Amino acid sequence: MGNKIPGLRIDGMNVLALREGVRFAKEYCGVGNGPIYLEMMTSPQYTSVRFADWVTEEEMVRFHRRHLDPLRQIIDRLKEVGFMTPQQIREMEDRISTKLGWKWISASARYFNSKL
Repeated sequence: MGNKIPGLRIDGMNVLALREGVRFAKEYCGVGNGPIYLEMMTSPQYTSVRFADWVTEEEMVRFHRRHLDPLRQIIDRLKEVGFMTPQQIREMEDRISTKLGWKWISASARYFNSKL
């Protein structure tokens, strides 16, 4: 076709990677370089691709929470750079859980049940 539009592949499950990718694209386009493709890579749960049949619902939830959950990634980064202590993170999670209560748990259960 002759179109040679540059592109970026971004981890769509990582909030910080998304922010930096979009920031780069804005700067790139803003100085007159033309368009740029942005491809956001997301986990299978967000693209409706089912895990292998041998994976149970509990394993899928555990894997998602441990490796793919954007909130867990942010919490891990806060600990890595020493911005928050584990105690501060637990207190923050408790405050959030208290505010959200069963709304989040109910929404999560509906979400994961719909994917099986």
